[in-house]
Amino acid sequence: MIASAVAAPASKRTPIIAGAVGSVVEWYDFAIYGFFAASIGKLFFPSDVPLASLLSAFAVFAVGYAARPIGSLLFGYLGDRFGRRRALMISIVAMGASTTAVAILPTYAQIGVAAPVILIALRILQGLSVGGEYTGASVYVAEHAPPKRRGFLASFVEFGVVGGFMLGSAIGAMTAAALGDAGVSAWGWRIPFAFGGVLTLIVLALRRNMPESFAGSTAEDLSVSPLMEVFRDHWREMLHITALVAYAGPMFYIVWVYAASYLEQTLHFSTVVTMDIYLVSLGIIGVVVPISGHLSDRFGRRPFFLAVGIAGLVLTWPLFYLLHQPSVAQVLVAQLGFAILFGTIYGMVPATIAELLPTRVRCSGAAIGYNACLGLIAGTAPLLSTWLVARTGDVLAPAWYLILLAGVHLIGWAFLKEKAGQPLS
Repeated sequence: MIASAVAAPASKRTPIIAGAVGSVVEWYDFAIYGFFAASIGKLFFPSDVPLASLLSAFAVFAVGYAARPIGSLLFGYLGDRFGRRRALMISIVAMGASTTAVAILPTYAQIGVAAPVILIALRILQGLSVGGEYTGASVYVAEHAPPKRRGFLASFVEFGVVGGFMLGSAIGAMTAAALGDAGVSAWGWRIPFAFGGVLTLIVLALRRNMPESFAGSTAEDLSVSPLMEVFRDHWREMLHITALVAYAGPMFYIVWVYAASYLEQTLHFSTVVTMDIYLVSLGIIGVVVPISGHLSDRFGRRPFFLAVGIAGLVLTWPLFYLLHQPSVAQVLVAQLGFAILFGTIYGMVPATIAELLPTRVRCSGAAIGYNACLGLIAGTAPLLSTWLVARTGDVLAPAWYLILLAGVHLIGWAFLKEKAGQPLS
């Protein structure tokens, strides 16, 4: 029979903290890679054409994301077969090791073609580990949360994501302020990656005594593996999860990752100014996320998902237009608008992905459905945006891509049944 183990003596806050902190490391790493993509491109993919170096750096970013679906298969299976805690511990170790290794990796000028090859391998390892971390943590926290507060409490997993990006922005801003653009490009970009290793040790200490929410399936339960069962019986739910982030996921990587390079290289914003803008907009996301989770507990998830999808169809282009104006104020207004849309969706994501699937396949189904979108659509968004602009000559071309994805979001959730406040199956 299925073994379930929720540790009674543990503090009620322990699962929330232990589950959320891994997201800090996960998204801290991806944030700093995106923010320092221009420097990494020049050092590991040298070219006489700056656009070529930037495209190469974002291609490596996309490769890491492409590994996420594979990681979702691995860590989803581990979470359903051997328990959520074990899967989360393994993922954070792999994540921290890859981040730390980037900090000490020699450049192309030092070891030649081996440098980009090793960088790609490290990004693949990081992508594999990320494939199970976010959804595993979301499932873990949701399984510990009371049904009537599931949206609010599970939203702290996303709050950890925001915290990771804010921390990455802060470390980046301090590094740039202390060393200047030349110092950052030469060697200062390594400092944030090294700090990621320190964060990993902190997370490991916090997770050491985390209670289990689902101890895993015994051998007798596995007449059909979790992976086979989820593809056979729950493919519709996985499609709903993919639609859940079809708009918000790519939005984040276009607005907060791809645009960072645009602001610096085309509009000539300094790294410090870019980081400051991001800190403000990410702070807004941090405020909106728990509010969204709380309101969805009271009024349901579905109305908010549909409302944001409609708003995305209407507001994406004007916000993207403002994002590309040579004015700090206009760029900030654009990012605040996107921040509200993004925060509203992602405040409900952790609870929703847990509610759509039964316990025995929850980790597998959530990880596969979520990472299918994040790996294949969101992860390639910076690369695709760069290509679209180069191909069309229109800096606003990525906005039409986002509008299309807002439509996918709406279609996916138009007929979704409400499950907020109900016990998990």
